[in-house]
Amino acid sequence: MSKDISKYSLTVNIKRDDGKALVYYKQDGERFESNCTIKMNVETTYTFLLNFRPPLKIKSGSLKNSGLEVKEEGFTPEASSYSLLWTSNDVVVSKNKGRDHFTLSLTVQDLGILEIPLQLKFYSANDKSHSVWGNELHHIEYDCIFKKDLFSFSIEKEMFR
Repeated sequence: MSKDISKYSLTVNIKRDDGKALVYYKQDGERFESNCTIKMNVETTYTFLLNFRPPLKIKSGSLKNSGLEVKEEGFTPEASSYSLLWTSNDVVVSKNKGRDHFTLSLTVQDLGILEIPLQLKFYSANDKSHSVWGNELHHIEYDCIFKKDLFSFSIEKEMFR
C-alpha cells in the first residue's frame, strides 16, 4: 500500500437510548440506493458508538445537518472509540416503500471529513411491530481509506452484522 494511502476500520453500533434497546435492519436488495435499511422510530434518542482501528481523533460530528455531541470513550495506540447522541425529533414517519438518506459526518482531526451514508426508514414513536421486523443490528463494519494526496476519505466496504 502506498504511503499516501491509510486504511482504517470503523465499527458503528446504533442503540436506542431507552435501555439500550436493539435497532433492526432489513435487506432490500437492489431496490434502493443501499442494500440495507436501518429501522428507527421518530421522537427517539439513539446512541451511535464508533470504534476506529487504528485510532482517529474525532473533533465533531453531525447527522442530518444537526451537530452531535462527541464523547471520547477511549483512546489507545490501537483504537479509539466515541459515542454520539442523536434524537429523531425533527424527522417524519417514512412514506410506505420510502427510504430516507442521511449522512453521518465526522470531522477527523488533521485529516478532514469522513462521511458515512445511512439508509433509514422511520416509524412512529410507539411502533413496536414494523420497526422490529428484520435482523438485529449488532454493528456495521466499514473499511475506509484516507488518500493523503486528495485529503479525502472513501468507504471501500460496508458490512451489516
